[in-house]
Amino acid sequence: GLYPCADMGDLQELPELQLNQYYSVPLAQLPNREAVDLCNQLFEPDERFCQGYYRYWRYILNQSKEEAWKNALEECETTLNGLIEHLDDPYMYSVGFRLDERQYVPVGIFGFRELTQHYQGKKLAQALADRNMLGHYEGKLAMAHTYSSLKKYRNLAMLKYTFLQIALNALRGGYKHIFFFMSDFRLGTIYKRFGLEFPDLSFHDSHHLVGCYTMNDEHIQTVLKAADEFGINTEGLARSLQV
Repeated sequence: GLYPCADMGDLQELPELQLNQYYSVPLAQLPNREAVDLCNQLFEPDERFCQGYYRYWRYILNQSKEEAWKNALEECETTLNGLIEHLDDPYMYSVGFRLDERQYVPVGIFGFRELTQHYQGKKLAQALADRNMLGHYEGKLAMAHTYSSLKKYRNLAMLKYTFLQIALNALRGGYKHIFFFMSDFRLGTIYKRFGLEFPDLSFHDSHHLVGCYTMNDEHIQTVLKAADEFGINTEGLARSLQV
């Protein structure tokens, strides 16, 4: 069941979190006030979404500082409004921590859905077709997008946990390939460590970075091992996958 959200201030004096305290709840299951508050915080100008958008407009599209910042703020506002208007979206998730049996503190979000259910995913599917790459990506295709956590709570464990939740969603849904859509090109270096490939799929009109994680046998074993480290029971999933 859903754990009531704790005050964000409760995390200020936390001892080091244990891996089994990381947790994820669908955004639609959070109380409305907490979901809106989380989204508003994530899209503050000094948080990663807005900073990543700025770097995209400034360094990928080579805009002036002023124009890049203006476009970054507009992109933040558009994305934030879209999230708040669709808090019932079943494909958006929160990530955070369980402080105890009753308190869950969400500090980040991510989206995971079938590729063509996202407007950028439709562009990506067309790019795959245009480049005759569909044969290389057989099976069900998914898309991960809109993911970040509040910077004061962000660490490598949170990044790994979010990636793990995305991969587990893929396994449970029978997806073979997960495409990661990114504005912040610096994430490429980080996600290569997790086994992502970066095919030549940057959009010609926008040059967003696209990575792909394939659920092959090696990656499935890696995901199941990571789930065990975070205290997530995947015995039933492993049996269904016959691994």
